Amino acid sequence: TDKGPMGELAKKFVPRAPRYVLRAHDNKIMRYALDHNRTDIYTTTFINLSITGLAFIADPASAPPIGSLIKMEFPVPGAEQIAWWGKVVRIQEYRSLPTWYFNHGIPPESNDVLVAVNFEDLPEGHKNHIIEGLRHKAAEMARHQRLQMTENLFEFIKIHHRKILLFAACTFFTVSLLFWLSRPSENYDAQRGSPWGQRFKFF
Repeated sequence: TDKGPMGELAKKFVPRAPRYVLRAHDNKIMRYALDHNRTDIYTTTFINLSITGLAFIADPASAPPIGSLIKMEFPVPGAEQIAWWGKVVRIQEYRSLPTWYFNHGIPPESNDVLVAVNFEDLPEGHKNHIIEGLRHKAAEMARHQRLQMTENLFEFIKIHHRKILLFAACTFFTVSLLFWLSRPSENYDAQRGSPWGQRFKFF
């Protein structure tokens, strides 16, 4: 694993490509096998994806060792399934991850580990396939967020419509009162006296 001060320092300063964390409705099923032993094929769940790699959940007994080359077959969210090789670069306890990892329908088992993989010389066709799929998911999430914000706004107005009407009435009354108080008196003459702000110039 990458525990310890140096591992934390590397995580802080080594840049990573933007990653899409899979949602509950996404297809998360993937298969993998060690490059030198393709007869033993494992089926598991992957939780995020970028153009540089992905991360999946594994049982410690079947998790590939760090540095090993594995063949993977996985669905691209918003696109079709692809297969390619990757190198295992990190393994850590899955239950030690932040709680937001578990908000997408993938609860941790007691001893699960997270396996991070970097793609090996990913072809441009596969890379574009992933980019297009993630762009589609980003647009879908943006539409969902706009819809959610609109629904929340209407729900807020529905619940607090009386307070909103009272606030609008008070605002209108206050503005009207200030406008009425600022009006000049009937005997006001703009040609007489000093213009406003000119009488005490030393200020």
